[in-house]
Amino acid sequence: MTSPRILLGVIGRPHGVRGLVHVHSYTADPSDLALYAPLYDDQGRSWSLVWRGDGVAEVRDARGAPLADRSMAERLVNTRLHVDRERLPPPDGEEFYLADLVGLEARNAAGIVVGSVVEVHDYGAGTSLEIAREGKAFESALRTQAEKICAKYINPPTTTPYAIMFLPTEGLYAEVIRRETLQAEIQSRCHVTIAGPTTLSAILTSFQMGFHMLALQEKGDEVWKVLESAKTEFGKFGKLMDKVEGDVSKIQKTIGEVGVRTRAINRTLREVSDPNVPQSTLLEFSDFASPALSLAAGAEED
Repeated sequence: MTSPRILLGVIGRPHGVRGLVHVHSYTADPSDLALYAPLYDDQGRSWSLVWRGDGVAEVRDARGAPLADRSMAERLVNTRLHVDRERLPPPDGEEFYLADLVGLEARNAAGIVVGSVVEVHDYGAGTSLEIAREGKAFESALRTQAEKICAKYINPPTTTPYAIMFLPTEGLYAEVIRRETLQAEIQSRCHVTIAGPTTLSAILTSFQMGFHMLALQEKGDEVWKVLESAKTEFGKFGKLMDKVEGDVSKIQKTIGEVGVRTRAINRTLREVSDPNVPQSTLLEFSDFASPALSLAAGAEED
C-alpha cells in the first residue's frame, strides 16, 4: 500500500569540498531528521543523514555511500526530503501536519468556498497554500479520495489490486467524463476506477467475469497436470504394448514351427498307411515298441 509522505527537510548549499551539505530540518529538534531514515526525495530516491556539525550533514545514498565531493553536493541543492506519514506520531490536540491541509476546502472571510488546497509550499520564508478554484478543486478532491482508497483498501494479495470509487449522482460522474485524462490518471496512479450510477453494475460484472476467468485458469492448470500424468501413463502403456507385440511374435513363430512339425508327422503317418509303400520300408512293431516302452518306463520312474 502507498502512504502519503511528509516534507521534513531540504538540502541546502554545500559545506566545504568533501561532500558535506547544509540541511534545513523542519522537525521540532532539527537533529531528529536523521532518525527518520530512509528519507525520500521527489524522484523517490532514498537518502540518509549523518550529522557532522550544527546543521551540516553527510548525505548517504541507498547503498550507504556518502557524497564524494563538492560537485556531487551541488547537484542536490534544494532537494526536498520526505518521510512516510505512517512513520510519524499522530499530532496532539489542535496540531496538524501541513500535508493534512491538502484536499480541504478553502473559504474566504465570509465563509464562502473559494476552492480547495492542492499544495502546501514552504520556501524558507513561511508557509503558503496553493488554492485550486472550482473545477480544479473538484479534481483535487477526487485525487485525494483516490489516494485514500488506495492506501486503505488495496493490499494485494489480501485484496484485489483494484478498487472502485462510486459517485452517487450522474452529474458528478459526468464531470469526471468531461475531463478526458482525469479518470485514466487516477486509475494509473492509484488503481482506482471511478463509477457512476449507470456504470457501477457494468464494472462489477466485468470484475466478476475477471474472477471467473481466473478460476477457469486455475482449473486449467489442474487439467494440464492431469493430462501430463496421463501422458506419462501412456508412455508406460506403449512400452507394455511393445513387449506384448514381441511376445506375440514369438508365439506366432512357435505356432509356425508346430505347423511344420504337424505337417511332417502327417506325411509320416500317410506313408505308414499307404498300401503302395514297399513292405521292406514298413517298420515292425518291435522296431518302435521297445523305445516306446522304455520312454513309458522312464516316465513312471519320474
